[in-house]
Parts: sequence; structure tokens; C-alpha cells
Amino acid sequence: MENKFLALRKSEVAKVAPDRAMLMGKVSQEMADMKTIREADRRWLSLLFGEPYEAKFQSEGTGSAIHVKKKLIIVFVVIAVVLLLIPVRKVYEDGGTQTYTSLTYKVIVWKQIDGKSGTEFYLFSNNFHQLDYYENQ
Repeated sequence: MENKFLALRKSEVAKVAPDRAMLMGKVSQEMADMKTIREADRRWLSLLFGEPYEAKFQSEGTGSAIHVKKKLIIVFVVIAVVLLLIPVRKVYEDGGTQTYTSLTYKVIVWKQIDGKSGTEFYLFSNNFHQLDYYENQ
């Protein structure tokens, strides 16, 4: 009876073993996928909250961490340049005087009825005054 039981057990194990190996392979693959997802989440949260993290070199594709970091730096530099150099235009009702003011400079095109005419240019630290300040200079 013991021999019949062992034979039956061996035949059942032989039937189940291939499925078990396949199942273990799937579980280990899912664990590796979860680890990759967890690492990607950690990197995005670090980037979002400005915490430092060590980028791993990915040699394939254009979406590697190094390429993404370079693209983000380029985007921030372009936004900073736009904010620093693009002026805001304002027209005054004193004959048509126009000012072009950005964060780094101010251009005043004087067209007063009985006063100044011409163009003046002021750089940073002198470009945040009201028009009356420049009119008296």
C-alpha cells in the first residue's frame, strides 16, 4: 500500500510541478515589476518635492533619467529667460508715452504733448520706479 501511495504521489507531483514552476516564475516576475514601479514612484516623488536622488544610467532609449533631467533643466532655463526678457507694454495718456518693462530692464518712449520726447533705457535696479520719477530726471 505504501508503494502505491508513493507512486500516486509521484504521478500527482509530476502533473503539478510544471504548473508550479510556471506559477513561481510569474510571481517572481511580478515582484520584479513591482520593484521597478516602486523605484519609479520614488524618483518622481523626489523630483516633485525637490529631494535629491541618484539617477541610474539607462543606456537604451531617449527616456532615460539623464535625458529627462536635461530636458527639465532646459525647460526651466527657457521659462526663466522668457520671464526676465519679455516686457510688458503700457501706454500713458500724456500724449502717448509708452513703457516696456521687464524684470531686467525698462524702455521709455517719451511722447508728451508739452514735455519730453525721445527714448530712455534703464537696467535692473533702476527699472521699477513710477513714470514721475523718470520724468523729473
